[in-house]
Amino acid sequence: MTDQGGQALEECLAEDDALIRELNRKIENINKYNPQVQQLEFDGSNLASWRTKTARAIFVMMNISKYWDTKRPSKDSQIELAIDKCASQMIYMMIHPDLCDMIDECDYAHDAMEMLESHFRQGGWTAQVATF
Repeated sequence: MTDQGGQALEECLAEDDALIRELNRKIENINKYNPQVQQLEFDGSNLASWRTKTARAIFVMMNISKYWDTKRPSKDSQIELAIDKCASQMIYMMIHPDLCDMIDECDYAHDAMEMLESHFRQGGWTAQVATF
């Protein structure tokens, strides 16, 4: 590798480290980015608006539009994993505490969102109430 190539790689890694540190600071102050997001109710009755508002909060925090419609993070990208960590933390902070166990096994924020959507779409509490 040339000196220029090595220097470019070092600069790129330094930028990645700085971005990851910034994302970690945002995780610590996540409430600042999602003041309009109401907690996801235990019955999922506000799921559609909650999903939209969490996506908006992620946009404000990380400048990623429609995060829930993007692909899962690459295991090889520390930046994508740090972004996903922010999104996961937001989910945990913004759902009814009794729903947390349901998503504990999810590796990514996208998986947690899909799990919640699936639960309320296919026989979750809302579906059970609708049968009475």
